[in-house]
Amino acid sequence: MRSLPIYGLAFVSFVLMLLSCPAQGADKPATPAPKTATVPAAPAAQPAAKPVPAPKVEPNPVVQKKDTTRRFRTGTVISAQLTDSKIHITGLSPYDAPPPIAAGDIAYAIATVKLDKDRAISIYDYELVDGLAIYPCYALSLNGEAFAANKWVYKITDPEDTYSMLFIVRKKTPPQKFVTYKLQSRIVKEDGTELPFFNWEKNHPVPIKSIPATGNIGIDMTPPPPPKPPAPKTPAKSKTKATSAKAVAKPDTKAPAKPTAKTDAKKEAAK
Repeated sequence: MRSLPIYGLAFVSFVLMLLSCPAQGADKPATPAPKTATVPAAPAAQPAAKPVPAPKVEPNPVVQKKDTTRRFRTGTVISAQLTDSKIHITGLSPYDAPPPIAAGDIAYAIATVKLDKDRAISIYDYELVDGLAIYPCYALSLNGEAFAANKWVYKITDPEDTYSMLFIVRKKTPPQKFVTYKLQSRIVKEDGTELPFFNWEKNHPVPIKSIPATGNIGIDMTPPPPPKPPAPKTPAKSKTKATSAKAVAKPDTKAPAKPTAKTDAKKEAAK
């Protein structure tokens, strides 16, 4: 057997030595790699929500009550009516001067009032003014009684009572539904209170006792039209059954048969 060269043995010994020696650093545990912080992914962008409009809040409608009264110097006017129909006045003196108005042009204006506490009223306290025309008060009425010219003053009054002043004025032509006059004091200079008098024309005004405490100034009091008369009833048709043509016996319109020799022979044989 051929022996290996010396350098060959040395090389083999060196290799065996390397295999038998542990690797350097084998006892030390491997240093773990540093952990890197993970950044969470950003959430996907969502579409912006549409703004919801706020519900509309409708304001409560303010119902304005119609002013059916008027304040004047010593109280409250609750009614103002005008009529062409003659108003009867009691207690007239033969020395009272008639109004300077033709009889066919006279109209009567009635202002009904409630007085403030401890206030008096007389026919000399107030007048109606229409431009340059001035109409004095002719008579007073308490709680719907007849107008009396001789009862010209009420010194002791009650706020619950109603007092009406009667003025004789000139009729308006053409007639208007509301005629405005100014109620003005004859004692104290003031602007007065404008009153729309409802014009009844030839009709009678609302009775003073029927005027509501809340007043009726400015209210259209035109009476409703009368109901229409009922339509005349038409007579009902007779329901007799019509006789059919078939049920009527028709007269025999055929001419009688003429006698012949054969018919005569048959009659003789029958005998």
